[in-house]
Amino acid sequence: MSVGDDQYTVEEAKTQVYDRTHGGSVEDVATMNNLAEGPLLDVLRRRYYNNKIYTFVGDILVSFNPYVVIPGIYDHPPIPPAVTGGKSAAVRDDPHVFTVAERVYCDMMVNSRNQSLIVSGESGAGKTEACKRVMTYLTAISRARSDELTDRKGVSRRASVGVENVEEKVLRCNPFLEAFGNAKTNRNDNSSRFGKFLRLEYIEGRIVGANMKHYLLEKSRIVEPGPGERSYHIFYQLVRGATSDQRREMGDLPSDIDHYNYLNKSGCDSVPNVDDVAEFKEVIEALRIVGVTDEEMTDVWAALSAVMSLGNVMFDGGDEYGDDEDAEASISHDSEETIEHVARMLGTEEVGTWIRQRQVGGGRSSVVIKVMNVMNATDARDALAKAIYSKIFDWLVKKVNKSLFVQQSNGETTEGYIGILDIFGFEIFEENSFEQLCINFCNEKLQMLFNEHVFTLEANIYKDEGINVSAIEVSPPP
Repeated sequence: MSVGDDQYTVEEAKTQVYDRTHGGSVEDVATMNNLAEGPLLDVLRRRYYNNKIYTFVGDILVSFNPYVVIPGIYDHPPIPPAVTGGKSAAVRDDPHVFTVAERVYCDMMVNSRNQSLIVSGESGAGKTEACKRVMTYLTAISRARSDELTDRKGVSRRASVGVENVEEKVLRCNPFLEAFGNAKTNRNDNSSRFGKFLRLEYIEGRIVGANMKHYLLEKSRIVEPGPGERSYHIFYQLVRGATSDQRREMGDLPSDIDHYNYLNKSGCDSVPNVDDVAEFKEVIEALRIVGVTDEEMTDVWAALSAVMSLGNVMFDGGDEYGDDEDAEASISHDSEETIEHVARMLGTEEVGTWIRQRQVGGGRSSVVIKVMNVMNATDARDALAKAIYSKIFDWLVKKVNKSLFVQQSNGETTEGYIGILDIFGFEIFEENSFEQLCINFCNEKLQMLFNEHVFTLEANIYKDEGINVSAIEVSPPP
């Protein structure tokens, strides 16, 4: 066998008999005979190089991130018959993320069954983009459906149930959720560092509300992004994009990324082809659409300024490593102005106490206030920064849910939902943090769910139909 100018010898036992179903542009590899690793990878490779990045494996859609814009691939998605009032199966059958979205929508409409989509894969595989495309398609269907549902007086059903802007709000959540929850990693310029489950509620085929659950925000990135990576986008957007008025409200916020230890220690402060200033303006507009007031935004920016500035608070005491258990940490003279700024931004004078002292004892015994050493005080400083940022993120998600919740005034109840699960990206680092280990474990469990569905359940269907299939052992991860 030759590949280019290279010659390879392959043992006969490792070869596969060629089958005509292995050739051509196979859209669903489940239709291939004698399926093996080689023919499968060959089909995916040929499709990828022809800009066909989507391929079905039965009900599963496999996608490859091309890292380029493919002209026309997401243009003008057709609307399925279910929107026009008929109860029909989905009309799309080409491998595409829109096809998956259409199928779950029509299955909900026809069979009155709730639906969920799981989007999983490695970091940089395109999970977040796939979720956005699904949401775009589903909101387009919802708008078309809403426009058709009018009463005899011609009053839009959208207005009658108070859902005039819900589709727009669902879509506009993306800019600020990505700003606060995504970051540049070595594998992905816009990697989601949190998991989320978005539940779209429906009545008569249109979105009437939504609810989001998030989990396991990667907080370690806030204080120590990896080499060549960035912390969360919002920090860089705020530093570079804040107006002069906003800077004054944040105590004359410096516009230099290098000023902040949390942001400059990784050696990376920008993303190719990304304008942090322009994206900050988009974040502000999106926040306003979901109901965040200017006063609330001012508080958020102040809290972010405090988080960034905490990294510049240094301590004196003990040896150069600060691990002398008996040496009490004190805030260094050069950091006194910084700690005062953090206190103003948070509206409290207790910051210095929080990061230097801890309570020892409790219960029936007396409580002793112990001043920590430099190492422990540094850890407490970082823990405070992570806790503040986590609370900001929690608050934003609550604001989103409040904005997307629709209280039906005419006694209607939702008839079904479509859930979209955007899981973390699987990554392996030289030193995995506890958070990354949890992420990888969750992905392993999802992979087992995938294997169970694709292999075990499909094999059972074949057996029920009298088709002879060889046994497939699906072993759990070690």
